[in-house]
Amino acid sequence: MDQFGGSFMFTSQLALALRWQPRLSQCFSKACLKASLDHALSNFSKATCGPRLMVWASLLSASGAMLANASLSPAWLIVPVLVGLVLVWARRQAKLCWLLPLLPVLFWGYFLWRLPSPDCHDLCHWLARGAVMFRGRIAGVLPAGSSGVTRMQVYPQEMLFPVRSRLSGATVLAVYGGTMPVHDGQIIEVKARLKGPPDKHYPWQFDYGQYLRRRGIFCLTAAPATAVQLVNTSETATTNGLSIANLLSCLSKIIVDVRAHIISFHEKYAGNLEGNLLSSMILGDRAVDLAPSIKESFRDIGLSHVLAASGFNLTLVTGTTFWLSRLLVRSRWAVNAICFLAMVGFVLLAGPSPSVMRASCMCSLLLLSRVLFRTLYAPSALAVALLATLTFDPLTVADIGLQFSYLATAGIICGAHDVGCALSSSVLRGLPRWFSETIAVIVVAQLSVLPLQLAYFWQIGLLFLPANLLAAAVVPLVTVLGFISSATIVLDFTGYVSPVVTLILDGIARYPLKGMLAGATYLSSWDCAKLAPGPPQPLLFIAFYVTFALMIVSLRAKHFRIGCLVAFLGACGGLVWQCPLPYLTLACFPQTVVLVNAQHEAMSIGDARTKQVQRFLGYMGAKVEEETLPWVSVTQQGAFTIVDVKQPKMTLVVVQDTQQPWNVERLPSNCTAVIVSSLSEGHLAQQKRRRLTTMTMVANLEKLIQHCHPSWLIIDDKCVRHQLWRVKKQLEQLHPLHLVFLAGCEVVLVADDISTSNVKLRIQEQQVR
Repeated sequence: MDQFGGSFMFTSQLALALRWQPRLSQCFSKACLKASLDHALSNFSKATCGPRLMVWASLLSASGAMLANASLSPAWLIVPVLVGLVLVWARRQAKLCWLLPLLPVLFWGYFLWRLPSPDCHDLCHWLARGAVMFRGRIAGVLPAGSSGVTRMQVYPQEMLFPVRSRLSGATVLAVYGGTMPVHDGQIIEVKARLKGPPDKHYPWQFDYGQYLRRRGIFCLTAAPATAVQLVNTSETATTNGLSIANLLSCLSKIIVDVRAHIISFHEKYAGNLEGNLLSSMILGDRAVDLAPSIKESFRDIGLSHVLAASGFNLTLVTGTTFWLSRLLVRSRWAVNAICFLAMVGFVLLAGPSPSVMRASCMCSLLLLSRVLFRTLYAPSALAVALLATLTFDPLTVADIGLQFSYLATAGIICGAHDVGCALSSSVLRGLPRWFSETIAVIVVAQLSVLPLQLAYFWQIGLLFLPANLLAAAVVPLVTVLGFISSATIVLDFTGYVSPVVTLILDGIARYPLKGMLAGATYLSSWDCAKLAPGPPQPLLFIAFYVTFALMIVSLRAKHFRIGCLVAFLGACGGLVWQCPLPYLTLACFPQTVVLVNAQHEAMSIGDARTKQVQRFLGYMGAKVEEETLPWVSVTQQGAFTIVDVKQPKMTLVVVQDTQQPWNVERLPSNCTAVIVSSLSEGHLAQQKRRRLTTMTMVANLEKLIQHCHPSWLIIDDKCVRHQLWRVKKQLEQLHPLHLVFLAGCEVVLVADDISTSNVKLRIQEQQVR
């Protein structure tokens, strides 16, 4: 009791002293906080041997996740484990250093554990059935691939036919025969056909099947609009009760409405084109439907990051909020709290993309360090952001945006200052220091992501430096103006202030946006705007980053600069070196035929602007030439297009219009391949009216084969529609040839050897169906 009384008296006296002496109270609290923080940081530094260990921990963790994402053998884990053991030996005084060799193995297993897999009630187990009837809930409406088709993500709940049972999982439902006014949360009953995710046949194809499986979708469904029944049509028809899912759904709906409100205001006061561009810079290109030509122009000159809500935009928003709040509030805690709220609002509106989350994590650490009166070590902050991202979801290591964002930021943090000093002391001597630093940031960021850009997109923008200098003068001003006007739109509850503010700010931002659009369109129109060398070799990929790191180290140490620079330039030359192609590559697409020679020259018959054709040409490092090429000649004979290739010597016959009469007498008596291309939309309608029978198609093909004696016959499935099996059975009994059906996917033939008189084509990567 006496001890309690003594403690009470001491506490009351201390409270009175702190109450009447505020300065002493403030000094006492700050001193205690500083001492405890210094003690905690000192113990942490002894355990980890400094913040650089966090950088190695994040790199080793990311390496384990990347090996699992690439589906490589577990034996490859020996490399990062050995690196971890070397670090343990070098920093054996650190208590937590023994965890480094375990991190690659742990994150490799963690990645595999987090991969989605179908459970026992998943809809994919009914793929053998073909057609089923089920009830499900719409989770979201997806962009339609063509007109008259509605695509949506559906969560199946109950199987109705052939049996009644519980369902789970997710599927992508394609409703054809007319668009449907559907919305999230709606319950539907559908009689659909099931099919598995598409496989990847060629390296230039997008692996849509893997993309779906990573998101827990293991089957696709398709149904006509007449087979879909909406159980509830009210937009407020949702599950009753208070739950986390309902709260998240309501929050998502509010965010979508706020985005639409902001976009409509910017379109109204900044113009349709400039307003959409401004909204894309603030909210991201996923929230705004920009014209494909604008996206292509910005991508060709290396400005794709401008259209996305990137970490740079979040940094500008946080910095602007900090500057404005400092004018109104004096408290350090209040200023940082306002900046944190602005950052959270930007993340909610722009979406949690990897680059935005990376910047938000680093900005949060910066705000925390300012509150605690500490200096932030930038590489360690980047490592903490990466480690937190991988711990939350290791599957994000496969995201292209995450890889680009972290590599570019790491390059800027580690090498931009040294490159800027080297430029200001040699090449750009006499120019302002800020100009040298701006060029250094642009060049280092581009070089940091150059191998990834070639690996994913097979092309690089050669005019990235003038384009980014133009953007550096426009983007900060436009982003700040757009953010202030967007914040006014969101926070104005009266509806009288936001129109005036938006009219003024968007009117000011409209002219820089016009200049940026004009500059991007002009630069992308140059023939030298981009280089498409194709994918790089893996060894050159590694050599580039090794020599790049050595060059940065040599600039910092001021030794061996010339030698490291020469090695780096050699790695750059090898990275963009075009691999030799076969003597001839014949790619058959629906409605398009493309020929590519060994000199990367290409010619096309049909529309070469489709996405499939463009990806193929980008991977091959080829470009369709508009003028006539000397190694090929094209003649038209009614329904036939005859292609004579001079080197290697061969003849191709392309049939693009099956409605015209087939006068095979004028065709060459010996050809290498016959390609029956798909019908256009108008020809499909004529085919339905005229009822072109399968027997007529087979008879025409028989005459063509008997006259031309082709080695290859390639037919698009649309030309024979549902009689595919009958056509295949009848044609296989004719002249011995290779019969291939396109089935909506390209077929690629190559000629490797021209030493013999009879040049033969072989199929590439894909088995003959």
